[in-house]
Amino acid sequence: MHDVNPAERILGVEGGGTKTAWALVEREGNELRILEQGKLPPSNFRLATPERLRTIFEQLPRDIARAGIFLAGQIFNLEEHWPGGVMLWALGALLAWLVLRQWPQAFAAALLVPAWLGSEWYVATEVYRAPAWNIAAQGFLLLAFAYMSSPLTGTRQYFRVALRWAGSLALLPFMLDVIFTGNPTSYWWRPQPPLPAGLYALGYLVAYGSVLMLLAFVRKKQSLPMFVAAAWIFVLSVASRQPHPEDHPWIYLWVALGACALCYWGVSDNRKLFINYGTAIFALDVLAFYFSQVLDKMGRSMGLILLGAIFLAGGWVLNRLRTDLISRAAATGGSR
Repeated sequence: MHDVNPAERILGVEGGGTKTAWALVEREGNELRILEQGKLPPSNFRLATPERLRTIFEQLPRDIARAGIFLAGQIFNLEEHWPGGVMLWALGALLAWLVLRQWPQAFAAALLVPAWLGSEWYVATEVYRAPAWNIAAQGFLLLAFAYMSSPLTGTRQYFRVALRWAGSLALLPFMLDVIFTGNPTSYWWRPQPPLPAGLYALGYLVAYGSVLMLLAFVRKKQSLPMFVAAAWIFVLSVASRQPHPEDHPWIYLWVALGACALCYWGVSDNRKLFINYGTAIFALDVLAFYFSQVLDKMGRSMGLILLGAIFLAGGWVLNRLRTDLISRAAATGGSR
């Protein structure tokens, strides 16, 4: 349990199928003293209507600093439709944010809502061919760019920092996901039907349209680079729709161009993170191309010698270029 201030009042609520129990406590030394407690009608999440829940919550004490709410939700049906559990987590995070208005709950919702949508898409399309998931991977990659580019100016600073961390950690895995799940060839022993046109359009509308429309509304003109990122992701997905994408040099070239564009974005927006990340992606792309396309065509000794030269000379050049770009970004307004 987190430390609380001496005068902080905390509300705890447990809603079930028979009753809703609540207690209001206040810290007294090292103990929590109960100020008020009571019982209200049942508030099982799957049995009570939204209007019923609103009526129950309106009867709870409001002069509080924070609250912890648990609503039973009949999770025994997860085996039948497991995305419902993710939906409950996401809805719980949203409700907690509406009550507390704190960044941890907002951050949890920012992760759980896309996870719920992705899990629903996975279940809805698992009987179709492999590229169905690739649409979701494109949406997650675009969302990773959106989180990674969250501005640090203004309010909710901790929330924006958390989004930047989440986007940075998710960017490379979802980039690989887009590359290696785009092949329309089914790897299952049984034939699978193609994705229906309606689901196909809906998937792209949610994956691209929802993210871009939200960013255009929130960031206005600052959302323009995200449209460029969306175009880059779409071209990457199209280029990957072939067997063994690791054998096609054009994919390595497109990834390298994306890494360069990310560095340019970092210089223009004074973002040191983008420059470092773009440099790292470029280096990994060169190494992947070398192991996939070059090393097998050379003798073992010559291949290892050239690999060492790439590590030494290439690393020195990239680091020199990286520091120059960071200095240029700092000179135009300071890195963030």
